[in-house]
Amino acid sequence: MFIDGINFPNEIIEAIRKNNFVVFAGAGASVDAPTSLPDFVDLAKKIAEGTGEILKEDDTCEAFLGYLKSKSIDVNKQAAELLSGTCLKHNQTHEAIIDLFADPSKIKIITTNYDQMFEQVLESRGLSVSAYNAPALPLGNDVDGIIHVHGNINNPKYMVLTDEDFGKAYLTEGYAARFLIKLFQSYTILFIGYSYRDTILRYLTRAMDRLPEKTRFILTDEEQSDWKLLGLTPIYFPSKNYGKMREGLIKLGQRAKRGLLDWDNMIKEFKSEPPRDIALDTEIDYCLDSVERSRVLANNIHGKEWILALNEKGVFDNLFMPEAVLSEKDQIWMQWIVDECLGKENETFKILYLNNGNKIHFQFASLILRKLELGNDSIPDVVYKEYIIVLDSYITDSWTILRLIEILSKRGMYSLCYKLFVKYFEVQFVFKNNAFGSKDGIAYKHRFRGEQCQIEESWKRCKEQFLNSYAEQFLYFVKETILNLHNTYLLLNGEDKPEPWEMAMLVIEDREDYSRQNPLYFLCTIFCESCKLLECKHPERMKVFLESCLSESSALLKKLCLKALRECERISSCDKFDIFINNSSISFFEGKEQIFLLIEKIFNDLTEDKQKKLIDEIEALDTHVSEYPIYNWCVWIKKFCSTNDRINELEKEILSRNHFEPRQHPERDIDMGEAVWSGDQSPITQEQMLESDLQQLVDLLNNYNEDPFEGPTRWGMLKTFSECIKSDYEWTSKIIKIFIDGCIEKEDAWQRLLIGIQDSNFKVDQLIALIDRFAAKMEIVKDICGLSEIFLKIVKSEETKKRFITIENKLFGIADTIWNYRQEDFVQSDRLIETAMNTGLGNILRSSIYMLSYCDETQGIPERYKSFWEKNLLLEGKEKNIVLCILAGYFNFLYLRDQEWCTDKFAEILSGIDQQSFVAAWEGIVYFSRYLNKDVADVMGPIYLRAVKNLNWLEGEARRGFIDLYLLLLIYVVEDPCLEYIPRFYDIAEEQDLELFIQEMGYRLGDMDDNGKKVLWTGWLKQYLTYRYENKPTMLTEKEKELFLSWLPELGQLFEEAVNIICQDKMAQHIDTLSLRRLDKSKLVLQYPHPMIRLLTKMLNDGTKFDYYGEYLGNIYRECKGISQEEEKEFQEALLKRGMSI
Repeated sequence: MFIDGINFPNEIIEAIRKNNFVVFAGAGASVDAPTSLPDFVDLAKKIAEGTGEILKEDDTCEAFLGYLKSKSIDVNKQAAELLSGTCLKHNQTHEAIIDLFADPSKIKIITTNYDQMFEQVLESRGLSVSAYNAPALPLGNDVDGIIHVHGNINNPKYMVLTDEDFGKAYLTEGYAARFLIKLFQSYTILFIGYSYRDTILRYLTRAMDRLPEKTRFILTDEEQSDWKLLGLTPIYFPSKNYGKMREGLIKLGQRAKRGLLDWDNMIKEFKSEPPRDIALDTEIDYCLDSVERSRVLANNIHGKEWILALNEKGVFDNLFMPEAVLSEKDQIWMQWIVDECLGKENETFKILYLNNGNKIHFQFASLILRKLELGNDSIPDVVYKEYIIVLDSYITDSWTILRLIEILSKRGMYSLCYKLFVKYFEVQFVFKNNAFGSKDGIAYKHRFRGEQCQIEESWKRCKEQFLNSYAEQFLYFVKETILNLHNTYLLLNGEDKPEPWEMAMLVIEDREDYSRQNPLYFLCTIFCESCKLLECKHPERMKVFLESCLSESSALLKKLCLKALRECERISSCDKFDIFINNSSISFFEGKEQIFLLIEKIFNDLTEDKQKKLIDEIEALDTHVSEYPIYNWCVWIKKFCSTNDRINELEKEILSRNHFEPRQHPERDIDMGEAVWSGDQSPITQEQMLESDLQQLVDLLNNYNEDPFEGPTRWGMLKTFSECIKSDYEWTSKIIKIFIDGCIEKEDAWQRLLIGIQDSNFKVDQLIALIDRFAAKMEIVKDICGLSEIFLKIVKSEETKKRFITIENKLFGIADTIWNYRQEDFVQSDRLIETAMNTGLGNILRSSIYMLSYCDETQGIPERYKSFWEKNLLLEGKEKNIVLCILAGYFNFLYLRDQEWCTDKFAEILSGIDQQSFVAAWEGIVYFSRYLNKDVADVMGPIYLRAVKNLNWLEGEARRGFIDLYLLLLIYVVEDPCLEYIPRFYDIAEEQDLELFIQEMGYRLGDMDDNGKKVLWTGWLKQYLTYRYENKPTMLTEKEKELFLSWLPELGQLFEEAVNIICQDKMAQHIDTLSLRRLDKSKLVLQYPHPMIRLLTKMLNDGTKFDYYGEYLGNIYRECKGISQEEEKEFQEALLKRGMSI
């Protein structure tokens, strides 16, 4: 940047701003009045006065002084006296160097001068900084203050003057060399007050490597010297014009201290055209070097002149390079050029596009399209036409297509609308999992670019114009699209499965109960609409087209043609029949619904011969599996032609052999939902079953296995059987006899019997009577789990609770009987608790817990219960896991009944003696005891502390539940969690565990009153938050920072303290919209405006990303009343830095 005629590199200004800048000050800084100190040569000459020795031209100063010292002349003392005697007042150069640093506490000045003029400047301003003197130098990569690398006059002994001194400093002791090596590697350096032939400069630069040179600069007027040999980049000022140099330094400091608001005000002067002055142009270059300043520049400048000027500077190069990785600055200028060109400088943009080889970055193209989507009235139609055609390959987003069609339709540009509309149906093929009948469980599916809602909305806007202008094009487009899909599936899947079920069986009728989210559905709608219009104009061409489509191999295209054929008004019924029967068949499974609807439409208008031909086809249908399809046809035809004798006789004959009932919709395809509906059909009604004799029922339950795709099924029959069971106790009593006599072998019949009893409203005595009958012949029962569920129902009933004393022994006996016959080979689910709740063993144990709860509390746990449970605790394998899951799960309840027994049986298991038992027990705790009982807390605290080390044994809900309970323990029981409980948790917890812990803490805070929050905060929560921002006990993560921010709206009067802690470290990289909204709604800003504005400013400065900031950030800021001017300025600077406005 040119400043007062001196071209200071931007790197220096940036280094000053980032506190990474060091000034190296030589003797030249102290030469000017009123300081007027001698340089090294003059100093040597003055020391030599009276000795008779003369400094010759080829002598080096340090060697000459060394020679004098060898003659017993105290060189160091004399130098100090000479410099002290004349060291009266600092000069303007000293002040200018100090003023280069924005923050006096961050001054970094290294000097080879022995005077203390820099300290004097600071003292005159009431400031002080650290000062270091050789040989006690700081670390070279951590510099602050003023460093006298060659010593100073206060300690003459260590002033580096002679060749021996230089040898010690740079070679034998090397303290100066070590310091300088690190310094030159760490900072951007500016040498001031040195000449090319300066001996001291030679020593200094020997400590530098030669790369990278650009971070080491020297301010000089010696243009002929080869500075590169010293590893320095020269910054020239006019020869001998030291006043110009000082002014340049002063203005350099001022430029470096400019904030974004200052740059914003300066740039406003050039908003319409770039500056002509070279100095101002370099300031523009400086702005272009930074993201923040580029954003300020882009917010202010406008017009063609600026477009061309920035293009000349290469600002837009990456935007026209498809393979480029766009930087944040590129994103800023991409947005700017779109805003400036589209609708304003269209010709200028086309020139740029052409000159860059008609290439463009896809993000740039996408942004242009988004601008077009906004429908700006200032953008003419021709621009839309040009950009949409040129950028056609970049129009890949379906929402972009939708919005462009909306804009273009309003402008009447329907040819472009059509071009975009067909893009909705561009297809991508992808893999999908678990496909029925596919190899290795992998199959394929297609995805259209557009979604149904988008296609439908666009069609509504353009339907009339599309049909009037493009009906025939649409017909061939739909046909081609469907055939391309069909042929691709054929290529992928082979002849056996050319079309997937969801395509072949697509419902193309307009039904209220059917989802139309498949774009194929709307493609079919377009096809039919186009057919209707084209038929009006060209009926014969329409017949030929439909016949050609029916001859294709695609099932979807065929049935689509059948629908279109049915809806055609100018083709006769007989012609429709001939087209259908000559090109298809009534056994065309995928087209069933369309065939039925077509026949409904034309049957009564057909000649007798054609009707006979149709019925012949129906009778010829395959009946190997079932006669129901023929029966279904008869039911259908009778709906619109009840007088056809042949159909009536055919139906009567079929019903004489089958118990068929008509379906509600005989015409419909059997999709997944329909299959479930038909599967519920029973071959016999509930009334008929209740009236059947027992032998008929035995035959039905044992032998009925009908399972056709349509019609009655065994499942439907068994559901009817369950309904009969639960509705009639007396009938059930009779039925049980045939079961326990061994007449029923089918396990599914046993299951439905017990389900019926369980679902019934029978009284407790009736249920006990039924279960007694089963208990007498337990070896016959084929569903012990089902029987245990009935027993659990009995035990849980209110009637049992009231009568428990009188029936306890009876119930205990039943429980023991079922337990003895339990099934040990049960199927285990992924979650142990689900297994426990669905096994006979689990149900009996739960029943025993309920029974204990009905006992007198003063009895503790009766011996019979202890004995029963101890017998269970001796089980092994999967059964042991169930026992621990149930019994340990009720630890709180059992502990209150008998502390000693409960602790003895479960404390070690819950602490973690082995993984399998530990997991089983904690799954039960989490499910059955998801609360913290204060009476049990004292014994549970140490258990949790031991158990947490085994946290990684737990998974899923058990792990989440454990963490929730652990947090409750810390909140309500443990006195100082930060001492042991939290460090132990952090030692073992994974990232998702910590997130859950902090989230749950936030929810708890939200549920507390102010006093509860204060007690928790002062008790340990403040200390915990402080420790986390000090990286105790582990490194603080980004996600934790984000979640801690979400606490703030809940903290109320503790808000300011929390902000002070959180602002100590760099802010979270992201804050979600909900947290910002809650912060706004909390109105904490009204009570705490200063910490709130501090929080927002730090978020902005630290680059925290907001999902959406406008409304909530603006609301909070507008309510920040009473903040200082400095706070306001810092906030506005932070907004400018992020390119935000409120």
